[in-house]
Amino acid sequence: QDSSVSACSLNATWVDVILRARLPAVGGLGPLSEMPRFQVWLCEEGHACANGTSAFFCFVFDEEKRVFVPWGPDSQLRLVDRPAAALRRKTESKLLHKDGTPAAGRARLGKETHSSVPPQQEGQH
Repeated sequence: QDSSVSACSLNATWVDVILRARLPAVGGLGPLSEMPRFQVWLCEEGHACANGTSAFFCFVFDEEKRVFVPWGPDSQLRLVDRPAAALRRKTESKLLHKDGTPAAGRARLGKETHSSVPPQQEGQH
């Protein structure tokens, strides 16, 4: 792994990530999974390690250590569905007040979510 990638970090829990102003792109690793340790990826838009403010940087979640492990820029991994990311941003704008604070529905999510387990992907079983 490239040293610039291994220096990247995402010091957060799943709840922290979900409550951010911008929701990440997430998905299952499928055939790349290393069960039971690595099963899910997350790409965060605008992460400091991404190349550009609207670029994504990706991590895999280590289920044993409960930490995000840097994987690389989405410009190389090509995990993020760009139209879905645009739709997610549009939806997020409806969930936040103009000052960037969460609207009521999103605040409730934070109070009800106490697990560090990632949410299930719709349509994946």
